[in-house]
Amino acid sequence: MTKLNNQGIKMFAEGVEVYKKPIAIAIGPVLTVETTVETLEGTVQAPVGSRIATGVKGEKYPIPAETFAQYEEVSTGMYAKKKVVVRSIQLQETASVDTPWGATLQGNPGDYVILESADNMWIVEQDIFNNTYAFCK
Repeated sequence: MTKLNNQGIKMFAEGVEVYKKPIAIAIGPVLTVETTVETLEGTVQAPVGSRIATGVKGEKYPIPAETFAQYEEVSTGMYAKKKVVVRSIQLQETASVDTPWGATLQGNPGDYVILESADNMWIVEQDIFNNTYAFCK
């Protein structure tokens, strides 16, 4: 399995610009204790101050406080991400990335690496990417 973090600058330069569609998802309250979350890509720790989101397929994942600032409430407990352009690379082989929040996420061919910067990346399963991201024109 290829670890992609050392390729961040190259992937960021080659990545295609995308943004998350404004789809409302459930996001829970601020965590007051560290919590373990089983995501589609592996087990991750959600630190104090983060929140737990439930995605379009019922998948769970932590949202750090600074990332939550990119969301706006559309109804009680439901939030949609503001338009933030990031870059994406579709995986051609099984790979993993270490996230800034300390998790190691694994992806399969067809999944996408999303890069907010050369050193801030995560993996999104292909069908979730297709339903929740759009390519910039």
